[in-house]
Amino acid sequence: MNCVLEQWNQYEEAVKRRAVQNRRITELQKLIGEVPVAQPSDRQFIDTRSRKAEAESRRMAMNCGLMVIERNIKLFHTTLSSLDKPVCPISDQLVCSTDKTDVREEVSAALQNNHLLRSSLKERKNRKPEYDHTGMHCERAELRFPEGRI
Repeated sequence: MNCVLEQWNQYEEAVKRRAVQNRRITELQKLIGEVPVAQPSDRQFIDTRSRKAEAESRRMAMNCGLMVIERNIKLFHTTLSSLDKPVCPISDQLVCSTDKTDVREEVSAALQNNHLLRSSLKERKNRKPEYDHTGMHCERAELRFPEGRI
């Protein structure tokens, strides 16, 4: 009998808790309904859409720039390795005995510049965008290319 009475008491407590939960849900739903929702104006909507298009365009330009830089780095590595060989780049049958020191330095400098550009672009690409007070996306820093050849 005690077991039945105990279960009955637990049931009544659960019913009371459920009633409290239902009242709280009703109160919160009423509060949610009272919160004004600000709809953006047509101008804000157009501005946001154009900013999004600009951001996507910048992202695509960065990706294209990274692809070009990656190709350049690969080409410069290939060029440096071929400069170490006495074979002419035009034909394997020709032997080149020209001093390649200046060319090697120039290609090495270009390779180093491309490594700097790549790391700068990757850092900028991975950076989270900053937002102004209205929640709109805005860029604060522009990419600066190092002086010299690319």
